[in-house]
Amino acid sequence: MIYGLFGYCKVSADSQNAPRLLNICMQNGYPYKDIITDECGNISLVFRRNVFARVYEKCLLCGVEISVIEKGGFPYFLYRYRYRAGLLVGTMAAAVMVFYFSGIIWDVRVSGNVNLTDTEVISTLAECGFGVGSPKTDFRADVLENRVLINDSRIAWISVNLKGTVAHVEIRESAKPNNSQNDAPANIVAARSGVIQRIELEDGNVLVAAGDRVNEGELLVSGLYDSNISGYRWTHARAKVYARCVREINIYIPKTFESRVYTAENEAEVEYSVNFFGKEIKFSKKCGNDEGNCDIIEKSRSLTLVKGISLPLSVNTVWHVPYTVETLTRSDSQMERLAYFELSQRLAEIPGGAELIKKTVSTSSDEGGFYLYCTVVCVEDIARTVEFEVTQ
Repeated sequence: MIYGLFGYCKVSADSQNAPRLLNICMQNGYPYKDIITDECGNISLVFRRNVFARVYEKCLLCGVEISVIEKGGFPYFLYRYRYRAGLLVGTMAAAVMVFYFSGIIWDVRVSGNVNLTDTEVISTLAECGFGVGSPKTDFRADVLENRVLINDSRIAWISVNLKGTVAHVEIRESAKPNNSQNDAPANIVAARSGVIQRIELEDGNVLVAAGDRVNEGELLVSGLYDSNISGYRWTHARAKVYARCVREINIYIPKTFESRVYTAENEAEVEYSVNFFGKEIKFSKKCGNDEGNCDIIEKSRSLTLVKGISLPLSVNTVWHVPYTVETLTRSDSQMERLAYFELSQRLAEIPGGAELIKKTVSTSSDEGGFYLYCTVVCVEDIARTVEFEVTQ
C-alpha cells in the first residue's frame, strides 16, 4: 500500500552490476523488495520512488549500470494526466458531491405493508416532510413517526431507521373494523324473494323455517325477544339464510359502437424529464392535445448502481398518443361472444357464494344488436342486516 501510495520504481541489473548494486543498498541502508534473480545472475528489485532517486545517483557515481523496468503508483498516475486538468477537476467535483450528498436521503424502502402500496406510504412520509432529498441532520425518528400516525389512520405503527443514505421504513397497518361484531340492535330481512333452504344462526330469533316462501324485505330473523319473565330484550341478529331464488338476467350487445382508432399517421408525442432528489427537470416542451383526443402513458425508471441499490435519480417518459373516434360494426359471432362473456361476469357477481342449480338461456338478434335472456335458479344467502332503534 505504501509503495502504491508514494510511487515505486522497478529496476534491473545484469550479473556484473548486480553485486555492486546490492552493496550500494546495504552500505547506505536503501530498502527494497521483491528481489528476483534469474539463472544468469541478473536481478530485478523494487524501490520506493524517493529511495530510487538516491539509488540512481549513487549508481551514477559508482559506475553501476541499472535499467528502469516499470514505474507505478499514485504520483506517476497524476503525472500521466498532468495535461488533462478537466479530469482532475471532475474528480474533485465528484468527491465534493459525494461528500455533500452523503448527508441527504437517497432512497426510501418500505416493508410490512399489505394493503397499502409503497407509493402511498412514501407519499404520506412526504406530506410529513420526509423523503428523498431530505437532509439527514433534520431527521428525528420520534417526531416523524408521530406525524405519520396522526396524519394517516391506515398506519397503526411505524419505525424509520437510517442506514447510510437509505431510509428503511417498517409499518403495521391498522386493522379494518369488523362490522359483523357491531352490537347495535338489528334484524335480518330478505334481500330477495325465494324459498328457504337452510338457516345458519349465530344470534337472534328465527321467524322462518326451511320450505317457507319469503318475499323481498320480509323479516327472517328478529333481534327482539319477548319474554314473560324478563320482558323485552334486543340483540344484533346474525345469521346466514340460504334460499332458492330465481334471477332474470337480460343482456343487450349493440351492433355498432364507438372505438378509439390509432393510425400510423398519428405519431405519439413524447415528453422527457428527470427526477433528481425529488426535483423534476424537464428536457422537452409540454405537448399533448388540449381537446383530450389522446391517451397519456407514463413510465418512470429508477437508476441503480448495482442490484438493490437505487440512486436518487429516475427518468420519466410521457407518451401522448393521439387517436380518432370511429363507429365500428360487430359481427354476429363477436356480439354473441361478448354477450356470453358478460353473462359469466354477472353470474360471478351473485353474492353469498351462490350455488347454481339451473340455467336457461335464449338469444335473439335484429338489425340493432344481439339479445341474451337468461333465467338462473340458484341457492344463495339472502340475509340482509337492518338496524333498528330501541326507545325506553
